[in-house]
Amino acid sequence: MTRLFLASLIASTLGVPLVAQPDTVRKATISEPVLAGGSTLAPGTYEIRVGMPIEGAAQRSVEFVKDGMVVAREIAEVLPAAESVGTSGTASRVRVERLKEGDFVRVSFVEGADRLLIYLPTMK
Repeated sequence: MTRLFLASLIASTLGVPLVAQPDTVRKATISEPVLAGGSTLAPGTYEIRVGMPIEGAAQRSVEFVKDGMVVAREIAEVLPAAESVGTSGTASRVRVERLKEGDFVRVSFVEGADRLLIYLPTMK
């Protein structure tokens, strides 16, 4: 969360938008309450907007949007799309899965040459 705050601060200081307009609308259906950027996301379908790369890190900022309003911001880990990480998301598909111990939900998809992974703690 601190990294996202710093990225937001730098972006606003430089007048650069934190999240660019997406070429493709990504939608994720989350089936249980999770935390994203300190906010609780209730079960439902959210649009995901992919933002700017975070300098010096293999990460990008993302926004979760519901009914046209940004409800949470989070950090996505970035891996090469060709690298296997146990996910099968494709350029046209967002995969949402509860991880083994049930402590996290992972949202994954391909954006260009990158595979984005967003880890959201569950509300146990």
